[in-house]
Amino acid sequence: MNKYQVVWLIIRLCGVYFAYLTLVTFLGLVGSIPALFTLPKIDANPKNANVATQPNPPVRVQPISPNGNYNAPETPENKEKSDDSITGKFKGENVKNFAWFLLLTAIYGAAAWYLLRDGRLLYGILNREKPDEPLKEKEAEVTSLNLSDKQN
Repeated sequence: MNKYQVVWLIIRLCGVYFAYLTLVTFLGLVGSIPALFTLPKIDANPKNANVATQPNPPVRVQPISPNGNYNAPETPENKEKSDDSITGKFKGENVKNFAWFLLLTAIYGAAAWYLLRDGRLLYGILNREKPDEPLKEKEAEVTSLNLSDKQN
């Protein structure tokens, strides 16, 4: 194999790698679609939950606010606001994951397509000769033996 064939082989292998990444991120994209249409399961009455069946019941600790006062106790109004904010954060995170997988699939797919179909720009960059090296002149090669002068 000469240098040009090795460079084409490297470009094609990079294209195959990007095609593999495209496939993997596409599967992640397909897996993130159902999450766009689901909502988190929020327990409406955590106080009425059966604590006796749980081996280690969850412990709630109320953080202290910066001014030293405890947070306001949960009221139905505060509970609805916190449920909406949790749902909004959940939806936002799912949309962000979906958009990220979509972007990665597009980038990897474009790179794989370019490297497998064409790749001329990268081929030109990798095959560029170094201009700093002076070209060596070849010595004149002898193509005939001139045996006719000294035969007799």
